[in-house]
Amino acid sequence: MRRWFQPAARACNLPVSQAHQVRVLTYNILADKYKRFHPYCPPEYLDWSYRYPRILQELQSYSPDILCLQEVEQTVYDSHLQPWMQQQGYCSLYQPRRTPPSYPGPDEGVSLHY
Repeated sequence: MRRWFQPAARACNLPVSQAHQVRVLTYNILADKYKRFHPYCPPEYLDWSYRYPRILQELQSYSPDILCLQEVEQTVYDSHLQPWMQQQGYCSLYQPRRTPPSYPGPDEGVSLHY
């Protein structure tokens, strides 16, 4: 059984200000191999060329300090996300995950940008 730790609400008695805030964003960008699970969505909206600029616009609008992305294909990370994130001043890491053979297509994973 997992034991949960409850930290003290204000352990250090320092005032919380905007300078002490960290903005974290997590976002699922939908790997192409999973588009088939969204038959209700018009195909043109599932196309990467349609989604990619809108995803970037959405991510940029939040201006996160730390950004976590799910369902990121290695090729998308290498050719699109990592170069763009670097231009925005982020360092990036990518971790692939193994997907079951029942989900054909390139493996996907998660990326962390900070």
